[in-house]
Amino acid sequence: MFQTETGALTGKSKKWQWTGPLAVYLSTLVSLIMNQIADQAVKSFFFYVALQFLVFALPIVIILFYIKVIEKDDFWSSTGFSKTSWLRIVAFTLVLYFLSFALSASLFSAAEYFSPKLPEGTRYDPGAVQTAFRGLPRAAYWYMMFTSIVYAGFGEELTFRGYILTRLLNRGRLFAVVASALMWSSLHLWYFPTLGSTGIWQHMDVILTGLLFGVAYVRIRSIVPFIAVHALTDVFLPLSYLYPSGAVDLAAFVLLILGVISTLAVGVYWIYRHFTRGSQV
Repeated sequence: MFQTETGALTGKSKKWQWTGPLAVYLSTLVSLIMNQIADQAVKSFFFYVALQFLVFALPIVIILFYIKVIEKDDFWSSTGFSKTSWLRIVAFTLVLYFLSFALSASLFSAAEYFSPKLPEGTRYDPGAVQTAFRGLPRAAYWYMMFTSIVYAGFGEELTFRGYILTRLLNRGRLFAVVASALMWSSLHLWYFPTLGSTGIWQHMDVILTGLLFGVAYVRIRSIVPFIAVHALTDVFLPLSYLYPSGAVDLAAFVLLILGVISTLAVGVYWIYRHFTRGSQV
């Protein structure tokens, strides 16, 4: 069974601490291949959606099998859905949103600065993402919103933070954070054929975000803020095509300002708890 605070395996289930994460990770790679096949081979939108659902369901089914049959544990509590206050969830969601934005903005600013000095095959094109997704049917953007929330937000965070990272903590925090980040980044290998040289920088962004999320998850131990931030980050792209009037950019800016305020508030609270209160007699 899993211990709530450490995420450590005990008893007979300890021998499965490697096979579970490995099986789930391999299933995500199979899902990635199936998804690429769907992109290239399936011409009907209905069958494309059906195949993508199977792609999403495969790792979840394997996670369910290991938790319920092998580990004999509760699905929700052992994958990071711990009971916590909504105020804490909202605060950490805003903080994570700001930190992930700041991390990505710093990386892509550096990419634009160094691009003229880099070889042709490694230069960053800031408009590559928009070019790749421009001109799709309106229904495709709505479907992208659904996949951003359900498949990316819920599915990826449940798989790589809630399940894999939690189980790998038995081998130490550093190993768990780095391994889960690298596993998660491998799920985004499609960036390279889709975005060209820009895919290198997008992939670096995924790795750095995975490290940030891993460190934060070890500290917070609740998966809900990560699902919310992941979904929000991904959903703004299709929303910007559905509503190009600037309202989406305004909403993202408001969230960013709230994230800055929340980060400052959490920082002040942390300083108060660790320095001011500790010095009182």
